[in-house]
Amino acid sequence: MRILPIRPRHFEAITYSAKAAVSAVASALVYKFFDLPGAPWVAAMAAGVMFTGLVCYLLKLDDLLRPAFVAVVLVTLIGGTDKWHSSLNLAAAVVIGCLCALAAGFLFDKLSNRFKL
Repeated sequence: MRILPIRPRHFEAITYSAKAAVSAVASALVYKFFDLPGAPWVAAMAAGVMFTGLVCYLLKLDDLLRPAFVAVVLVTLIGGTDKWHSSLNLAAAVVIGCLCALAAGFLFDKLSNRFKL
């Protein structure tokens, strides 16, 4: 049985989707740590983001990745039972999400450079 190597574009799509899923989970955990209302479902969000990224890749919809990720996160947030108390809570969620995405991107890049991926 011959194992085929992963093409660079395939690897990039998987890595990008994994970064987004890790960012979503980290954001949800930080958001939950601060006990803010509307805390998302962590596993559902990560699976949804990962699945969405791979579907967009397979359909060659690279330009739709970011809006699709945002849609998954918003739908997951709305699925919670808690209500948003103010626009400040939503702003906090956005800031936390952005910071976690930056941190995940930084870590993935450092790891890929370190392991020559």
